[in-house]
Parts: sequence; C-alpha cells; structure tokens
Amino acid sequence: MRKMKKLISIVFLGFLFFLCSCDNNQTFNVKFIGLDDAIILEQTYQKNEKLIYPQPTEVKGYTFIGWDQDIEKVTDNLMIKAVYEKKVYTVEFKTQFGEVIQSKEVYYHDMIIYPNPPSLEGYHFMKWDQDIQYVCENVTIIALYQEVTHMISFQTQFGDLIAIKKVVHDEKIIYPEAPVIEGYTFIGWDYDIAYAKSDFIITAKYEKKIYHVTFQTQFGEVIDEKEYAYLDVIIYPNPLVIEGYNFVSWSSNEEYATKNIEIIAYYNIKQFSVTFIGFDENIIGKITVNYMSPFVYPEAPIIEGYTFVGWNQNVIGVKQDTTIVAIYEKNNIDVEVVHPVFSNIEHVLLLDGIIENRSNEQIQNLFVDIDDERVNYELDTNNSFSLSISTSFEKSSIIDIIFYIELNNGEIIKIYEEEYLMYIEIKTSNYTSYVNDFSLNDPLDITEILEGFNLQENHIITIDNIIYGGYRGTNELHAYDSSNYRKCNSYGHEIAIDQDGFVVESNTLVDLPANGMILSGHGTASTLLQKNIQIGDYMVYNQMEKKVYVYRSAVINSLISLRESIFLAKEKLIKAYNTLLALDYQTLFSIYNQVLDDFATILVQYDNQMVTQIKNNLAKLHFGVIETKFLEVKAFWHYPMRATGYPENNKNEVCLFLNQVKAMGFNTIYINTNFNGGTIYPSKYLTQLKANHFVYDGYNDYLECFISEAHNRNLRVVAWSNTFVCGDGYLPNHSPSKYVSLDYQGKNNSGNIYFYDITNPEVQELLVNVYQELATNYDLDGIEYDFVRYPASNLYTFSGNITDSSLIDDFGYTESAMRLFKENYQVEGNIKDLILTSDEIRAKWQTFKVDNVTNMVKMMSQAIKEANPNMMISAAVMSSLSGAIQTYAQDFGTWIKEGYVDNLDPMIYSGSNAYVLSRIESFIETVNGDANIVIGISPDNSGGNVITISEQIELISKYVQIGFNEFSCKNIFSSEEIMSGFMMLEREYNATIYDDSHTIRKKYAQSMLDRITNYYQYTSIMSNSKELIKLYNLLYSDLIDISLVKTELNKITNETIKNKLILEVEYIEMILEGK
Repeated sequence: MRKMKKLISIVFLGFLFFLCSCDNNQTFNVKFIGLDDAIILEQTYQKNEKLIYPQPTEVKGYTFIGWDQDIEKVTDNLMIKAVYEKKVYTVEFKTQFGEVIQSKEVYYHDMIIYPNPPSLEGYHFMKWDQDIQYVCENVTIIALYQEVTHMISFQTQFGDLIAIKKVVHDEKIIYPEAPVIEGYTFIGWDYDIAYAKSDFIITAKYEKKIYHVTFQTQFGEVIDEKEYAYLDVIIYPNPLVIEGYNFVSWSSNEEYATKNIEIIAYYNIKQFSVTFIGFDENIIGKITVNYMSPFVYPEAPIIEGYTFVGWNQNVIGVKQDTTIVAIYEKNNIDVEVVHPVFSNIEHVLLLDGIIENRSNEQIQNLFVDIDDERVNYELDTNNSFSLSISTSFEKSSIIDIIFYIELNNGEIIKIYEEEYLMYIEIKTSNYTSYVNDFSLNDPLDITEILEGFNLQENHIITIDNIIYGGYRGTNELHAYDSSNYRKCNSYGHEIAIDQDGFVVESNTLVDLPANGMILSGHGTASTLLQKNIQIGDYMVYNQMEKKVYVYRSAVINSLISLRESIFLAKEKLIKAYNTLLALDYQTLFSIYNQVLDDFATILVQYDNQMVTQIKNNLAKLHFGVIETKFLEVKAFWHYPMRATGYPENNKNEVCLFLNQVKAMGFNTIYINTNFNGGTIYPSKYLTQLKANHFVYDGYNDYLECFISEAHNRNLRVVAWSNTFVCGDGYLPNHSPSKYVSLDYQGKNNSGNIYFYDITNPEVQELLVNVYQELATNYDLDGIEYDFVRYPASNLYTFSGNITDSSLIDDFGYTESAMRLFKENYQVEGNIKDLILTSDEIRAKWQTFKVDNVTNMVKMMSQAIKEANPNMMISAAVMSSLSGAIQTYAQDFGTWIKEGYVDNLDPMIYSGSNAYVLSRIESFIETVNGDANIVIGISPDNSGGNVITISEQIELISKYVQIGFNEFSCKNIFSSEEIMSGFMMLEREYNATIYDDSHTIRKKYAQSMLDRITNYYQYTSIMSNSKELIKLYNLLYSDLIDISLVKTELNKITNETIKNKLILEVEYIEMILEGK
C-alpha cells in the first residue's frame, strides 16, 4: 500500500513539472489603440515579458495624457488605449477699431457662437471679417462696420429737385442755394437741421411776391390802385366814362400779376354813323363823323316819278348814330310791290305778291332781275304775280332781287329791291349717331373655365426681396394690400392682383382690387415687373419668404386681359353716353356686341385669329369714346422708311403710307429730316443718309414727294430735326471730330449720342446754312428743333468744393467754349479747376451754356424766317422749364417770349395718366399763351399700352388749345391694335389752327352739323337744333358772322353742353381774330 502511494506521488510530481514547462512557453497579443480606435501598434509578447509602450500618435487639437492601463509584464492578451484631452483655445471678438467685444476659452472643434455686434453711433455693422464655424486655433475675429451716410434731398415746395447730397452721419449739412423762382421770394427751409441723422427731404419754402397795379386813363387820371400777389388774377375796374369818348382798350392784357405795372385806359373820340336814306329806304350814303363835328350832306339822287323837297332834319353835329331821310313828293306815277313773299325749296325760288298801281299809267310788263339775270312776266288782271324760278346754287347764297315795271309809254321804272338769302343745306358727315337704348351686357364669366386649368403648371419666374408695405425707395419692390396701401409716385411700375391671384392691371399706377394686392416697383424693380409680368399671370405671394411665384398660361392671360378690357370699355361707353358726348353710338354699340359674341366663341373654342379681332375691336372702342376736336393738331413723329409695312421706296409706296395716315385721323406728320449729322434730302451742307438711291416719279427727291403728296391729302408736314446731334450710336465720318462737344472728363459722347459744340463758329455757320436751306427748298408747314440742348448736367446739384471730380456729369468743355467763357465773363485760370472750387463760376458757366443754346436758336430761327417768313418753328422740349434750364440749358421760356419759337412740343412720356395730366396743366400755366402747344406722348414706351394712348389723347381733347403728337411711327404701324384704334379718329372736318380762316369756319360748321344733325337733335338738351342747323349751314357758306352762332348756342338749356360748345366757339373766334 505504501509503495502504491509513493508511486502515485511520483507520478503527480512529474505531471506538475510538465505543466510548469508548458506555461513558460505561452505567448500573448498586445494592441495599442489611438483616439478613434485606430491601432497604433500590435505586438506578441511571451508570458511575463516586460511590456514596452510605443510613442503615442499626435492628434490635432488634442493633448496625450497617458495610457488607460499601467502594466509592467504581459500575462494576458491586452488592448491598451491612449488617453487624450481636447486643447483649449482663445476666441476673441473685436471691433475694427480695436475694442474687445468678447474673449473666451473654447475647446477644440467646439462651435463658435458669435456675439451680437455692438451698435456704434454713425456706423452700421456689415459683417465679421472671418466666417469660422469651429475652433481649431487661437483666433481673433473682427466686426467690420461701414460709416453711415444719409441722402439729404433738397426740393422746392413745388416738388422740383434742387440737389441730392450724400452726407456722413452726424456731419454738418451744407445747404445749397435756393433757386430763384419767378414771382416768388425764398423765405427759408422747412427744417433747420444742422447735422445728418437720417435720410431726409428738406423743402425750400417760398412766398408769392406782391405787386402794385395802377389803373389810370391816358389823360393821367387814376381809376384804381391795388396790390396783388404773384399770379393773382388782376381784376380790371370799369373804365371811367368820359363824355365824347369811347373806351378802346387797356394798354396791357395782363391776366395775372407778375410785376409792378401801370395799366392805361385808352380812349378814342366817339364816332357816329350818319346814314342818309333816299327813296324806298335805299341808303344814299353813310359817313362816320366825330362827336359833334360838322359834316356835309350828300346830293339827293333823282328818282323817276318823284321830286326831292329836302331832308327830314338839318343838324350841324350828332351825339349818336343818326338817320337822315330824303323827302320826296310823288309825281303822277304811284306803283309799289305789296305783300311780297319769297321762299325757296331745294333749288327752286318762289316769289309771290301784288303790284299796286295808284297812278294813271297802265302797267304793261313786269321784269324781275335775280343776280343780274332777268325774268319777264306778264301780270294778270289783278296785277298779282307768282314766280317759280329754278336756280343752280350749290350752297346758301345772298342774291339780289329787283322788280321793274314797263308802262304803256315804254318807260321802265324800278319799283322794288331786296337782298334775299337763298338757303341750301349741305350734306352732313356721319361721324356721330344716337341710340335711344344703350344697354350693354357684361362678358361671360370665366370662373369655371379657369378652374379647369392647372394654374401652377408653367412657372415663369420667382421674384424675391419683396418688402411688405412701407415707403417705396430706389430700386425697391413693395407689396401693398388694403391694410398698408399707400399711393406711390409715377416714377415706377405697378401690377394689380385680384383676390384670386390673377394679374388684372399693369401700368405706371394701378387701382387696388377688392381683397387683392399691388406689387409696386421703382427703378430696376419697375423694369423687372414690366419685362416679366403680364395681365392674366397667376401669382402666389409668400409674405414670410418675401417672394412671389409667377405662373403663366397663354390662354388664361388672354382671356383675363380681354375680359378686363371689355369691362373697362363698357364703363367708358356708359360714362360717355350719360355725359352726352357726341359719339357714333350706333357703331360703338355694334362693335361692343360683336366683341361679346367673339369672346363667347373663344370660350368654347380658343382661336388666335379671333383673339386678334377682339383686340382690334376693343382698341376701336377705347378710341371711339374720344370726343375728338375738329380743330386740333393730331400728329406723330415719323422715321422715314421705318413704319412697318410701308417701305416708302417709291412714289406709290409713299402714297400708300399717306393714305393710311389720313384714314387714321392724323392731320400732321413730323418727319425726321435731319439725324446722325446727316439728312433724308439732298443738301449742300450735310450728307444724305437715306432715300438717295430711290426714284420718286415726278419729284426731285423723297422729301419733295412726301410733302407734296401729303398736301394733296390735306396733311401738314413738319421737318423734325435732331438739331444738335452730329452722331447717334457712333460718330460718323461726315461729322468732323472738331465739331463735337466734350464733357468735363474729356469724353465726346453721352450715352453714345454725340452733340455739336455750338460755340464753334464753324458749327454755328453750318447749322444756320442747314436750316436756311431746308426752309428755302421745301414747301414745309413747319420746322421742329429736337435735341436742342446740352446733354444732361448735374452741375447744379453741387455746392462748395467738389472733392471728387469724377462725379461731375457736364458737357461743353471744348477749347472754343472755355475760351469764349473767359472772354464773356473776364475770367482767368483753368476753367475746370475753377468749376471744382467756386459756386459763382459754376453758376456763370450754367448761365453761359443757357445763353449759348438760346443764341443758337435765335440764329437758326432768323435764318428760317428770312427764307420763309410764314414758316412755323417748333421745339420738342422738356415738360418742366426749371428742370430744362438746370439740367439741359434749355430756356424755352425765353425762346417763346422773344418769338424765336412759335410752337412747343413738351415730351411728357409716361404711362401714368395722372402724371401726364399734372404736367399738361403745369406746362399750360408756364407757357401762358406765348406759344401754341402740342403735347408729346409715348405711353406705349413707358409701361402703357394701346388703351393708355387712347386715354391720354382723351385727356388732351378736353383742352381746346392743345393737340397731341405720338412717338412714334415705329410703335403705331407695328401694332394692328393701335392702327385700328386711330382709325376711329378719322374725320372729314379735320383742321388745325394753322389753316386759313375760311377753312376753319367751314370745318367747324361741318363738325357742328354732324353733331347736331346726327346726335344732339335727338336728345332733350337742344330744343333749338333746327335754328342751329340753319345757322351752321349759313356759316359754312360764309354768309353770317360766327357771333350769331354763339348767340344761338347760349339758348341751349343744358348748362354742361352749352358751356362746352361756347368754350369751343370762343376759342375759334380768338383764332379767327388772329388771322
């Protein structure tokens, strides 16, 4: 047993020894792990082998602080991790001026939280100089600021801009010199602000000057004395009654107070007519004698069968019109015509009466002379007569009827004489008509049709940066609704969006639709709206995003646009009918119903051709509601050979063009004869640029053909010239560079338009010769100056020293001009340097330029009048006289007062009817009757359309004294709509104030006969229509004075119509008196 135990022990010890030997040979895997579980090192170790730690990996933004296990010998598989901590960096925020805003310590790669930048007076925060999101190093971030500037605008109380100054915040404001305004005294600025704190408008306030007006007789006796404020209406007193004298006139016809003035009442000694009446009330003689002056009696005529026995009174002098009758005693023959009755029906003259013979002689025959043609007639037993005589008169005429009798003894005696009015009605035109019932239906509703469209299928554009409400600033786009609506000025463009999101109106200014909104843009935003938005567009406005999404369907746009235009036409037609405008209501009613029928058709089957027909008919309706004046310049500016469809390359093509012009109601064409330094006609002085290779049968050149054929159609032709332009788009070879004006910087063009240097004597001689040649060689009705000015200048906006000369935009700095300026104003030194430093020199320079333009106008006009004293001279000018002088050196006020220019065409180019109206009224007041006015319009180039053209012509038609001139043929003849509209203005009785007196009276009579015969007589306002028809027929034949018509017009019971017609006839009287 003991042996067994010993054996077991030995075996057990051997086993243990084996085990120990196996353990000493064991290996283990050791991994060293980095920050992102990346293996730094992987090694195999024997058991109990000493562990060697590797060099830790460097990690950006972190600091190694040790290993997660501290082991000396390896006894197992190991994974040992390197332990890191984030580095700490300093983030400092400062202003650009070095002031610390904030400084803090931030761990690596933590997000940087930017503080709110501090507010600094006079500066506004722009941005941080670095856009860092996460920390990776020590960093200093700078807040960048921009100095605040304010726009200080100076204007007059009348709205004219004086200057705009850009002023640094809290900088002292330098006030400009207030402009001198005729009739007003500058009394100060409405705000006395020393330093700029914000954008601000400062207004120059003026008060009217007071003038003393004295009325006295030519003999020195004072009638009245009064003081008036500038432009107050001068109330003329009743002239003193002086025995033996008639008051003739006042020495002045000043209507408004503009200066201290003595107005003299002039008298003539009274004169009276002394009429000597002979036998049968025949006038023997008629003399005019002064108050109580002696006169000589005439010799009484010898009357067969009578003896003169003396005068019924024998006076030395008279105190009133006096009739003195010759007294005769009958001889033994006593015959007279009793109860004569004369009448006429059409062209047959009827004469009835009795010859009463109270003498002893028997009447053998009766002779009747009618305008020296004798009719022989045998009397019946009762000595009665009844004659029916056919005449050949084509119009009303005054005829002489004389009765003679032949006695048995062969003696022929005149027994009766009378002037008889042979009244014949002329054929009237039919441009007006009356309808008893003018009920107009609405166009069909399109709501269900619109619901069938996917309105957001075709996205056109997204417009952003839309400001909700507020004041509309430069280049800004604003959204207005009923909660924030404000009316903007007319220097922009607006679109109206109805409650369903559809654009229903696009114009300079629009009305706010019920529950809808308006997008209103200025500058670049205005252009954006005009170019990208159409009536009928569908819009989705997101106020939070400040965006509007625009969608378009051509069909929807068309339907909405047409329907809105139909409603507008209906509104105008009803207003015209209710206000008794004399229009062709039968035609308008027919066209309107045709439009409704066609609109209903396209709702079922949309057709582009029918849409065009609707548009053309709508244009006719909008033009058809214009009660066009018979006496009015109806003109357009014409670029030769550039009217679409009318090349004018030969006589036939010129005639076709003029026929179309005539059919569209125009009576005047302003044809561009001089442009780009050249001409449309052969000239000794300028290069002919067009029509020089074409043949015009029967004529020497294109212009002669155009003028002659226009005159054959009663169309006036005015030569429209780009007066001071020697290059347009480029400087042509035929315009010498030495002739060209330069700006302050030495540049020779303004927007690629090159202007003559009008101080250059060679240029002056050239222009004088050009206009004298034009007036001499062509039978023109007028010549118009255009571009008769300097390019735009901003020199008047500066005051004090100009520190940045690059801001100056001003022309005229040629050697010729600066030398002349020095001579005229006795100035020495460098003109450009003086311009920078002296307000006085700048003011004199501006005056110098104004005088240059005026002197050039004077020279050209004198040359024209020498060639043709009757030539009308016109000028296309700016609509504000003060602005024209300041910006363009264009003093047209002086031109018209001095008689250099007869007619002005103010270019009032705007799509805003309200703006056009305000400028018209202001311009009429400025001109004050010193010139004729033709308003230049171009709404279709300024955000308007064919409807706007008609509305502006209608505005102009309400003023009796002005006409219109549409710019230009390129727009008119490229649009079938516009042409269709103008054709509604065609009238047979189309005249201008430049026609002769006979033509004006005749056309006026035709116009009124059309209105009365075809319209007014069917209304209840003109009970005396038959008498008026007779009078206008007589006026047409020059048989009565126009004053008789005026007397009858005053009997019309409707005050509105009466006043309108009286105003018209008084204007015609004034025109005729001036002929």
